[in-house]
Amino acid sequence: MMDNYLSAEQPIIDRITALVPGLVGVYHAADLDGVADKKQFAPAVHVLYKGDRVVEGQGGRSTTGERQCVDQFWYVVLAVRNSRQAATGEPVRLDAGPLLTLILRALQGWAPTIEHSPLKRTSGVDAGFSAGYLYIPLLFATRITV
Repeated sequence: MMDNYLSAEQPIIDRITALVPGLVGVYHAADLDGVADKKQFAPAVHVLYKGDRVVEGQGGRSTTGERQCVDQFWYVVLAVRNSRQAATGEPVRLDAGPLLTLILRALQGWAPTIEHSPLKRTSGVDAGFSAGYLYIPLLFATRITV
């Protein structure tokens, strides 16, 4: 039985730290707005809990209701900075591309703990660009039973 509802966070951070070289850090974040406000050292990754969705229908609940399947959603936000040609953003996108590939390879299909299903990428919010910083949020889903 699961004893920490948010237990996926640290394993995700550890996995990115181990498999994505070239980052200045992998951090916890409270919300998406806070990631952009930090103007931190880059490249970096921020991991944050987005919320969950109760699984309805067959297989969603035990017959007595004491167990419930829940899909959790976790943002992994890549923050990259390159102020050259800031008007076009091309250099920062070129810097971000290889890091995004490494992050996706590290996380897609990997289970954070034995209590979590493998991570699956899902649709999230759009990338953002501001003052030479590019923020690319990747949203992953995992299923747990509580």
